[in-house]
Amino acid sequence: MKLSTIAMLSVLLSGVVLAAQSEITPVSSSAEVVKLVRACDDGKAASCFSLGKIYYNGQGVRQDDQKAAELYEMACSGGVASGCTELGWLYEFSEKKEYSKAVEFYQKACKGGSLWGCFNLGEMYESGLGLNQDYFKAVELYQKSCNGRDADGCMKLGWMYEDGRGVRQSKAEAINYFGKACDLKHQGGCTNYARLNTGK
Repeated sequence: MKLSTIAMLSVLLSGVVLAAQSEITPVSSSAEVVKLVRACDDGKAASCFSLGKIYYNGQGVRQDDQKAAELYEMACSGGVASGCTELGWLYEFSEKKEYSKAVEFYQKACKGGSLWGCFNLGEMYESGLGLNQDYFKAVELYQKSCNGRDADGCMKLGWMYEDGRGVRQSKAEAINYFGKACDLKHQGGCTNYARLNTGK
């Protein structure tokens, strides 16, 4: 799928003008946006991803989830794992709650090296949304996320060990992973680390 450069430039630049008129400061300048449109149209997946973020956040353009999804899909197809993750997130939290599609793109994202993709896929396995519930698989994915220094992944492992879901219940391991989350600046990790150490 390829974008129409002229159409995209027209929409994006008009969005920048509207933002200025309404006293909204665009994150991206018109010149930067033009460069991204042309680069995306030339097949540069990273630029498509950046444009997707602009549309999703409404940065100087009218906010448009559908356009963001189209751009994220182009980025994902071009090998940008974060594009797959963002697309999965849009499917997961869309009005239709397309969980199976979310799982599909989280799998691509995780395989491509996106820690957030692995974490989100772990949550899908934990909750049983879009696939069969599997705590063991969820732990495996949270571990991958935590090993990549993702605080949320470490935090989830703390809960899994404390509750004994997908792993042998272990207060020591729960403290260990809450501590890792805390070291990675996750306040919840610090709170739970202190809670388990004090017995409160």
